[in-house]
Amino acid sequence: MANHTLNAPAASAKASGWNVVVSAYRNAASERNAAAPSDWKDAAQESAWEILVDRASKALSAVTAYPVTTLAQLAEKCELVKAEYPDAMHLDGDDCAAIIADVQRIATDQHAARLANGGAAWDSALAAYEAAQAAVDAIPITEDEGAWNAADTMRADAAFTLATTPVPDRAALLLKSEQLFGEAADRGEWGPTWHPEMIASYMADMRRLAAVEG
Repeated sequence: MANHTLNAPAASAKASGWNVVVSAYRNAASERNAAAPSDWKDAAQESAWEILVDRASKALSAVTAYPVTTLAQLAEKCELVKAEYPDAMHLDGDDCAAIIADVQRIATDQHAARLANGGAAWDSALAAYEAAQAAVDAIPITEDEGAWNAADTMRADAAFTLATTPVPDRAALLLKSEQLFGEAADRGEWGPTWHPEMIASYMADMRRLAAVEG
């Protein structure tokens, strides 16, 4: 069984290395499929074909063992394995080990990237906003208007903090977008005019994530 570690290739080799092993497999599989013996009693034809079968099998093993670094690459790996064995009901041990390692690696990389992009600060601001919103929801305005107004002021402050906190990823950007524009979009109305700091933070988020994703 291959040793499937969590170590990923260097950043510059992530896409190119994967593309090389995938291309090698596709070429080997294509040659194998095109050379299937026309006469299975012809020993020479069958022998030549078996060599190509072995070559394609080794190329697929290189694909499954390759430590992918993105979900798109992992999906492609699974699609290639499934296409090679369309009737298989389960994966063998090596394939399972490779895919589990891929998932762990990608999750670890994404978590580290999120923290590096300010994930902890965003999570703290989001938790504060959700707690403030819950406090407002828990107070009937008709029973204690003063307490409700105080809680709503805290909610507004927490919403401002959240809207001006840099987002760490696209999921957080969607949440911020919903906060700023979601209600107006759902109602089909003109949107509110937001505080300049909120708009500046939002545009900085968009530009930063666009730059990261190329």
